[in-house]
Amino acid sequence: MPRSANCCTTAASRSWCYGQVIAGHQEAIQPLALEESNLLHARRLARRLGWWSPVIAAMQGLKMLYQYQGRQTEWSRLVAECVSDYCKAEDGPVSGREDGYTLVMGYRVDLARQLDHDLARAADLQAKQVDWVRQQAAEALGLPGDAPLDAERRNRVRSLGAWLAALGDCLREQGSGDCIARYLEAIGHCRRIGDTTAEAITQLNLGLAYKDIPAIRDLDSAESAYRRSLDLSDPNDALQHSKCLQAIGMVYHQRFDAALARGEPETVLLDQAQSAETHLLRALALCPVGAIADLGPMHNELGNLYHAVGQTERAREHYEQAVQLAERVGDRYSAGKIRFNLAVLYLDSAEREAALPRRRDLLHRAQAYAQSALRDFGHYQGRAADLEAQAQQLIDSIARSLAEPPQRP
Repeated sequence: MPRSANCCTTAASRSWCYGQVIAGHQEAIQPLALEESNLLHARRLARRLGWWSPVIAAMQGLKMLYQYQGRQTEWSRLVAECVSDYCKAEDGPVSGREDGYTLVMGYRVDLARQLDHDLARAADLQAKQVDWVRQQAAEALGLPGDAPLDAERRNRVRSLGAWLAALGDCLREQGSGDCIARYLEAIGHCRRIGDTTAEAITQLNLGLAYKDIPAIRDLDSAESAYRRSLDLSDPNDALQHSKCLQAIGMVYHQRFDAALARGEPETVLLDQAQSAETHLLRALALCPVGAIADLGPMHNELGNLYHAVGQTERAREHYEQAVQLAERVGDRYSAGKIRFNLAVLYLDSAEREAALPRRRDLLHRAQAYAQSALRDFGHYQGRAADLEAQAQQLIDSIARSLAEPPQRP
């Protein structure tokens, strides 16, 4: 078979693998890993020949592989090479390449959010894309709710739902309650076309909004959304089930914190803490070992829980694993937050330590982690200014503790 024909075959087969992973069949990752070099060659050749559909098919397979393995820096380079192939300077679509444009814009938004932590840029790209996709879906949206949709109309509704959900994600990360309306509209579009996989993901993020945004916080609504996501998820999708269990565990952790603040009895605190631990450990056990980008946050959350209940050594172990995983995927933002948590952990331990040499050793460890966190946040050139300020305040507090004269017995 000529190499050019093989390019199309390889790209199409990898696109199929991508679809299998999206549908919850994580075992499809292995063929992607084995074919990575062929897939990269197919992408290069298709770009050179101007075969834009095979380029996107190859990119879809590489996206799933690199995302699963936490190789964001490599993925960012591939995306940057393709932007001008599909997007005009003002971020509109290149004529004739609209299908690929939608996907490439999605790649750019994800990288702006996750790798660069540039939420303003992500929101700008998302807003442009939502407007364009809504125009494309206008005809389908104007039909009665029970009217059948052909493949093209279904795809346009699906694309609008995906972009609304992505816009909701960015608004959620900015702490805006406006994300709820976007998520609910996206869920409506998912139900219109029977896309339970996309709805499961959106329900999970809807729960995160109810859990994380103070102005709209509602832990019961968050848990309900997580459980709907769990019910909708493919039984074979271990990663999605793991994420849902982690999220439910975090709800119980927040209930523990609230109960502690109210001075609830020990039995109540123990019940909430044990429920949180049970769900988080189940999530960790279920998470595929290759899903590095997802394992790190699970270890960090377990560290937070064990720190809250006073199990310092177990907290330290999980924090350190979380830092290592964040570094492996090149996520300095998360690494900085975990190092900050470690600094607080060591500072708390120092304040409980009576022996002066041990106390100073713990303070020096806290200081080292806080300084490392500050360097991590500084990497984002002002986009993590609030966290830089918190790290600097922590460093100053530790310095004052180190400067205190030893207490006489």
